[in-house]
Amino acid sequence: MVWGQEKDTGNRFLVREITKIELSNSEQRDLMVHMLDSISTATNDVELKETISEKISNLNDIHFVDAKSIDLNSLEKSEKKGWNFNYDKFKEITFIKPKNIYGSRFYPYIGVKDNGNMYLRLKASFSGSDWVFVEKIIFLVDGEKIEFKPVSSNRDVSIHATVTENFDTPVDIKIYELLQKIANSQNEVEYRLQGERSVDRVLKEKEKRLIKETLDFFERLKAE
Repeated sequence: MVWGQEKDTGNRFLVREITKIELSNSEQRDLMVHMLDSISTATNDVELKETISEKISNLNDIHFVDAKSIDLNSLEKSEKKGWNFNYDKFKEITFIKPKNIYGSRFYPYIGVKDNGNMYLRLKASFSGSDWVFVEKIIFLVDGEKIEFKPVSSNRDVSIHATVTENFDTPVDIKIYELLQKIANSQNEVEYRLQGERSVDRVLKEKEKRLIKETLDFFERLKAE
């Protein structure tokens, strides 16, 4: 009885480490749920079971925009024009980005695994003289305010004392719908980087075009 009431230190550590893993698609989410569920079954730590149950519930609420891709080798040379296909043999993923992203601070890109699973991620960045420590990004699209919390951040300072904050966020249904609204908007799209301070920006027309082209190409790559 006393043993059952003790804290399961080893499995608590495992849960913390497992939930640090970055997710990009439903396959990874389902694997994390399976690992957490296995720990919950094996432990007698009631408090840990409750923690795991809450984490699994939150994971199941995440709905990624992923799909099965066609065979990338079936694409004609003309269809690949304007796109960079970079293969990471360690991750077994082909990353697909527009060639003309230079100067863009906000754009989605595509990942296709060797098993055909395909997903979207979103790159965002900020450069300035002072840190923002971005916690969320708020968009104003055709009068509608839409916000999301970016993940996978890293920060750097250049030799010219310019600070940079970069984000690489998996695209879920909410972010996908935001990207669609941006791509289809005929008006100027503004956004605010919100953190310890706030910085307002206007999305470039080039960035809007890249968003639309990438979403269209993502649909083109979907297997029937």
